[in-house]
Amino acid sequence: MADLSTLSGISDARNDLYGKLEAGTIDEKRAAQMERVLRGQVELKATVPIRLLNIVKAVKGTQAEQHIGPLVRSLLKFTTGEEVPALAAKN
Repeated sequence: MADLSTLSGISDARNDLYGKLEAGTIDEKRAAQMERVLRGQVELKATVPIRLLNIVKAVKGTQAEQHIGPLVRSLLKFTTGEEVPALAAKN
């Protein structure tokens, strides 16, 4: 089972899915169902945080600043697979 928590894991799962489809080990209906799962995972892990980041970015003030860091870290973890340390809090 591929790790769907990172972009490379989803890419690997998609490649595996298309390989199985071409080999005929799964039918098109099952492949479409599996592809929807992969698209849903990308939506949850990337598209939604990017939309939230754009909304938060438009808001000025300290309330917005506290949400930008976690959103950026989650996006970077999804795209690179690496943990990004939190920056020290401002005094």
